[in-house]
Amino acid sequence: MFGRFKKKSPASAPLHSAEAEPERYSGRPLLIVLENYVLDCIGELGPDKQALARSVVQRVWGGGDDWKATVREQLKLLPSTDEALHGMWSRNQCGKGVILIIRQRTVRSWLQGWTGAEKSG
Repeated sequence: MFGRFKKKSPASAPLHSAEAEPERYSGRPLLIVLENYVLDCIGELGPDKQALARSVVQRVWGGGDDWKATVREQLKLLPSTDEALHGMWSRNQCGKGVILIIRQRTVRSWLQGWTGAEKSG
């Protein structure tokens, strides 16, 4: 998940990791945090990755055991963000392709909303 903290070979790395796709995450550590945030909201982030996310978020921003509360505070997200993401996932779930959906819809929309960029399709 967080490349400089835990090394894996690219072949065995999960799809949503800096090890699997270094060019996607190069210079964008927040993207990894966001994707793992969304995965946790929809119940797709395992306990080992939750612990790692908590550790990284605490090192970067401080905060307590609820790493997602720290992310929400730092990024000015609403307290209802977790529930909204889970609800959106539940309504639109298509079985496989968790990472693809997160990348194409959720994270892109959030980043465009935060930067004020125009939606490009």
